[in-house]
Amino acid sequence: MRRAAIGIAVMLVAACCGQRQRTGATPGKNATAPQDVAVTELADIERVLCAHQIAPSETLAVRLVGTIGPDGSWALDRVDVERSPDGVSITPHVRRVAGDAFIQMVMDLDRVERVTLPAGMHRVRVRGRERTLEEVVRVEPGVLRAPPEVTMRSAPAVPHGDLELVNVSVTARASDGFVARVEVREVVETGPGTWQAPGFIQTEGDSTAAVFTVRRPAGDGERRIDVRAIDGQGEISTPPASLLLPAR
Repeated sequence: MRRAAIGIAVMLVAACCGQRQRTGATPGKNATAPQDVAVTELADIERVLCAHQIAPSETLAVRLVGTIGPDGSWALDRVDVERSPDGVSITPHVRRVAGDAFIQMVMDLDRVERVTLPAGMHRVRVRGRERTLEEVVRVEPGVLRAPPEVTMRSAPAVPHGDLELVNVSVTARASDGFVARVEVREVVETGPGTWQAPGFIQTEGDSTAAVFTVRRPAGDGERRIDVRAIDGQGEISTPPASLLLPAR
């Protein structure tokens, strides 16, 4: 039996590189610096995502979402994690590299930091350029969290030469925290394939959208497509969402 390959869609982002002299370009509102002087700042934090209840045996995954800088001259320098009596503070620092040829696009921040917390109530503070965001996390034995939820739907098959292309869209949501990744596999008569990342993934808050294409040759047999989501704490959606494709 021929196996249908799961098509991997590739997004190409075109970025223009411009060359120009800069006397100072920091993410801050009123900061300037000579071109040959490295500048450090704090990242701009838009959202902090994490589970709000974990067991003492777990390490808390904290997702930082925001902006590193206005162009490619900015990069993440380091992330400081400091303990306090009532919790932990996380501070992402960014750095401008000296030079005059930069990618002219906003550099996004999407990073996961893992911290260990003892039993009790804790405040997780993330310091950004203009504000500090805070989440409260409870650590205690016997905590139960619902796994992520996954929904899946397919579009009508599209003829493409000898093939049929079936586009599949997926939405995954975390019950507490965030979706760390989405995985897909195909199951045929000989057994299940390996889990792999879909072609396109986009995260918006606690929801993650994914799109992939199933390529089916003429005479392709019946197969099942499984999709699962894993949240930041490692919880897996069970059972996986499934789509049955009849024999072609």
